[in-house]
Amino acid sequence: MSKAKWIAGGLFWIFFLVSLALNARYRWINWIWSIALWLGLLVTSIYFLARAIHNRTLSGTVGFPRWFLRFAFDEDEMEEQDAQTDARSR
Repeated sequence: MSKAKWIAGGLFWIFFLVSLALNARYRWINWIWSIALWLGLLVTSIYFLARAIHNRTLSGTVGFPRWFLRFAFDEDEMEEQDAQTDARSR
């Protein structure tokens, strides 16, 4: 894993654990997490919609970014998807 991913992951977990510890005192932290979740969903939806329109296809995993596929599939399925993608591109 690259250094940038470790830093981003570490910052997320620090913020998450601090927010859990301070949740009883500061109720607005729940509101911030809700806004962050909705913004993340909105950005991801717009990204996938733009990719689908650009690729003119909604089927298969060809247009999905690798970071999303890591969450959707395990490593064996990722290798299988890569093989299928390579076969389609030839």
